[in-house]
Parts: sequence; structure tokens; C-alpha cells
Amino acid sequence: MVLTQFTLALCLSLTSAIVSVVIGAVGRRNFSNATIFSAIIFCAVVPVAMHFIYLFLEVYVTILDWPIDAGSFLSLWTPLAAILIASWLGGFLGVISGKYWGEGDRSCVQCLLGPIVILFMISIVILALP
Repeated sequence: MVLTQFTLALCLSLTSAIVSVVIGAVGRRNFSNATIFSAIIFCAVVPVAMHFIYLFLEVYVTILDWPIDAGSFLSLWTPLAAILIASWLGGFLGVISGKYWGEGDRSCVQCLLGPIVILFMISIVILALP
């Protein structure tokens, strides 16, 4: 099994997106006055936790394939930036779907999580390839 920087960052970015969607949706649905608290969690706590997991697992990476020397703007595109963007986007989409979920329509959360979970499963399969 080959663990690369790109697949590790992809897997952790999708994980942070899934966790942020759930936190945003539940925070908006159940605790409408705690939306700020859930926003702090998916904007700060989830990305920091996933970055620490990335730093812990980066020791086991065998191929360093993250493109950092390709251009002037790509040096800003780090695994932390990918995790941050995925977490923030997932959280804000979760807050929007949590609004509809609070009105009784659960299908918005299911439709939002469907493609993300499929991409997450594909990234897990890619990690498990020999």
C-alpha cells in the first residue's frame, strides 16, 4: 500500500467536509441559537484536529507528491489549505441544509452527504490499493 501526500490530504479533506456538514446541519437544526458555536467548531476545531492528524500520519507517507514548487500561487496551496477549504465549505453547506432539516425536510442533508461520502469511500479504496 502506497500512502502519498495527495491521497492523505484528500482523505482528510473529505473527512473534515463530512464532519463539518454534520456539525453545521445539527447545529442549525437542533440548536438554532447555537449556530455560532457550531460555526466555531467547523471553522476552527475540525480543521486544526484534521491538520494534527495529517501531521501525525505524514511520517508514514512514502511518496511526497504535493505540488508546492510548480508556480507562484501553488505555494499557498498546502494540505492545510485544502483541509480548511473543505471544512469551511462543508460547514456552511451543512448550516444551509440544517435550516431545511429543521423545517422537516431531511432530504437536503442526505443529498448533500451522498456525493461526499462516495468520494470519501473512493479515497479510502485508493489508499488501500497495493
